[in-house]
Amino acid sequence: MNLLLHYQKKIFNSLKNLEKKKLIQISSQLKRFTVELPPKNHKADISCNAAMVLAKVNNSMPVKLAEILKKYLLSLELHRLQRVKSNTQIQIVVL
Repeated sequence: MNLLLHYQKKIFNSLKNLEKKKLIQISSQLKRFTVELPPKNHKADISCNAAMVLAKVNNSMPVKLAEILKKYLLSLELHRLQRVKSNTQIQIVVL
């Protein structure tokens, strides 16, 4: 399983959901977004340029779009972790 491809699909689906909620607009430019390993001097697991790609069509700063996406992705993970906890079983969750 290609982990970066997995996250690219997850981010793409999240962007589609944000568009349905009318929080962002998506253009055909979205096909150009990438998910890759960040530069070595950054403390991160993955790097994604979706906010940069969508900034123009949304007439917004990339940082603002990145915060919207970050908040949405964190809410999905928090919901998923709460479900795991409610099962009263110990599970290892790979993010």
